[in-house]
Order: sequence, then C-alpha cells, then structure tokens
Amino acid sequence: MKKTQDSLKKESSFFQRDKKISTKFAKTEEEITKFQRFLFRTYCEELGWLNRDDYPERVIIDKYDAKSSFVVVFSDSEIIGGMRLVNNSEFGFPHEKEMGIDLMNLGKDVDPGIREKMSGLNKDEIIEITRFIGKKASGRVLTIELAKIWHWYSSHRSVKACFMVVDMRLFLLCEKLFIPLKPIGIPRWCEGSWAIPCALILEDMTSSLKQKSPGVWKYIMNDANLQDK
Repeated sequence: MKKTQDSLKKESSFFQRDKKISTKFAKTEEEITKFQRFLFRTYCEELGWLNRDDYPERVIIDKYDAKSSFVVVFSDSEIIGGMRLVNNSEFGFPHEKEMGIDLMNLGKDVDPGIREKMSGLNKDEIIEITRFIGKKASGRVLTIELAKIWHWYSSHRSVKACFMVVDMRLFLLCEKLFIPLKPIGIPRWCEGSWAIPCALILEDMTSSLKQKSPGVWKYIMNDANLQDK
C-alpha cells in the first residue's frame, strides 16, 4: 500500500525530532545494573505488571541474564527503553515452555510460511527478545530504534529469527510500522498482561521495510547513532 503525502511527512518529522536518540549495548556491570533498575521502575512502579515486593533489591534479574546481551536506548543521557537478547543455552529460551511452544516444531495452525522457515533453522540461529520495554510516550521511537539494533546484531551474528512474547499494543504497533511479527501460538497471561507469542524472520523484516517503509529502512541502515559498533 502506497503512503499518502501526510504519512510521508510524519515519517520525515520522526527522524528530525529524535536526533538525540542513541543506542548501545550495556557491557559493564554498572551499565547492566542501571538497565535492570530501569526494568524494576517500569514493570513494577509505572505499569504495575510485577509485584515490587518480589524484588527487594529493586532490580529485575533472572538466570538468563548471564546468557544474554542487553541493549539500552537513550534520549540524551536518559534511559527510555531497551531489550534483552537471550541466546540459546542449556537453559533454553525463557518463554518457550511457558507459552507451550516448540520452536522447532510449531503447531499446524501456525502460518505455513513461518512454520517452514522456523523448522529450517537450528536454535543457535534464533534469539529470544525479552524485556522489550520503554517509557509509554516513546513507543514508536523505541520500536524503530530496537528494530535497528536487532537488524545489525543479527546480521553480524548469523541470527536469522527471533522469538518474542508481546502484548497486544506492541503487536499492533509493529503491524503499523510494517515490522512483520507472526503469531506462533495462542495468547496467554504473561508478566502482567495478555501476550502473543510471535516470530520475526530477519529477511522478512528487511523485505517489508524496504518495500513499505523506505524512510524507516534508510534510518535502520544508518548506524551513526549506534555506540560501541
């Protein structure tokens, strides 16, 4: 579907308005802890999705952190969001069993195209994106920024697909932004909201954005605001 003149203007204004957005991997213990504290404030205090009494240290941590990379998005020096990229390990993926899914053998009710692509991968070519969260007012900015980092991370690490469990708001936002999340299971209550298990194939995202949102694709391909490249 072709963009209207108004939508092209909105897309252009997005990139001009948010020039001070930057993205980096949290590498030091201090940087990771800052992001874990941001998660506590967002999940427990702002959204109320998790019980703050379960996290007396005011940080959100689990066993998968040691097998993960953390991406943090800043507006100037303020953290506005981020995500955790969980690699395949002896622990498996955090939400695969919880959502009743076998990524290597998806159910017959899943779109045949996505089922075939996922079955042709091994688990080392898949990551799970978790802790995909940000300030309420930054949803569109954050989603495009994290699509950028996922593109560059996947391209350099031979990752071909990601598994995500997303709430309905994020699912609809990705659809609006032409980021082709594909449902691979039934919605379930997860971490404080109803969530949809989805897969995203890197080549599908590339094709979709090139064709339907060239301005966003051009922005993703410009790595000038990615720190520690």
